[in-house]
Amino acid sequence: MLLAALLVVGVPLAYLYGRGGGFDGVVYVESGSPAENAVLAVRYRGNRLTGGVRRYATGGRAGGPPTPAGRPGAQPLAFDHDRRLLVAADAGSGTLAAFRVGTDGRLQAVRGSPFPAGAASPTSLGLADDLVLVAGAGGDGRPRLAATRIEPDDRLGPLAASVALPPGAAPASALALPQAAAVVVALAGGSLASFRIEPDGALAQAGRPLAAPRVSGLAAHPRLPLLYAVEAGGARLVVYRYGQTGLLRLAGAAGVARAAPPAAIAVSGDGRHLLTASARDGTVSSFLLDDPERPRLVQTLTLRPAGRPSAIAMTPNGGTAFVVDGRGRRLHALRITGDGTIAQTGSSVSLQGGAGAQPLGAVVLTR
Repeated sequence: MLLAALLVVGVPLAYLYGRGGGFDGVVYVESGSPAENAVLAVRYRGNRLTGGVRRYATGGRAGGPPTPAGRPGAQPLAFDHDRRLLVAADAGSGTLAAFRVGTDGRLQAVRGSPFPAGAASPTSLGLADDLVLVAGAGGDGRPRLAATRIEPDDRLGPLAASVALPPGAAPASALALPQAAAVVVALAGGSLASFRIEPDGALAQAGRPLAAPRVSGLAAHPRLPLLYAVEAGGARLVVYRYGQTGLLRLAGAAGVARAAPPAAIAVSGDGRHLLTASARDGTVSSFLLDDPERPRLVQTLTLRPAGRPSAIAMTPNGGTAFVVDGRGRRLHALRITGDGTIAQTGSSVSLQGGAGAQPLGAVVLTR
């Protein structure tokens, strides 16, 4: 069964940062600069962030120069639930850092980490069984999609497959589909490309790329064969239905409340809520998925203080969301009610990960 690189994951945790002090889970955020890269860990309880920030160096470098909007749509973190393994992309050094997640939420680097990524500049990750799927630029400068195996001891390698993507079409996002042996790549040139994952790990393109104006983020429904894409070109949320080979067909669409295009997307683990974020105007939009093929816009919230949200992570029950503000370099907590209404809880923490560090993607692990 495929494990998508979703922004939502759930795994039991015990206590973080030593004994005592109840909490519900941990938010992990990648934060890096051209000089170094790290994963930051923040614990939460309910819809409030409750602890300080613990920093884990990846041993590699993030890409640069960093921007307040981050890399729209890219997800540089992926979590393997069964192996309790967190993987982080080092876009500036062409490596992948692998961490074991302890029962207390602490991270321990896998022996030999970081590992070669199979791409010179990895920016977006996905997981499919024992494969880490890597989208980014290759050593020849052309965009590539690569697959690296996870060994029984959690080390990464060897490279199972690597395919070139169309020239000039840098991958903005990549997502393993949870209901199919396939991965979808959003190309900056304005299309979605699907690839079958063969039993031996080889990648085979499934049909021609589908035109999709400036897709900047992808998310999958946890139980249905539905893919959600945010189109920066049309400031809308588009829904695709996919088959076992990853081939896509249009199923529905919904507009966002403002002209500013969304740049990040997340779906709750129960499949009831969907959030998008726009770095351009600093807003978060909430949709209900009572009809999963026709998301219903409920509310658009302006983040305070004004910021540029670049990533979203949601708890599996959809009751809480955590928004990464790339400009203010903070992590904010949002409350989500059953009817889809969202509100800031007033709880936030600084994500100052080092000189010039820029916070990027995020994942949530629950107790």
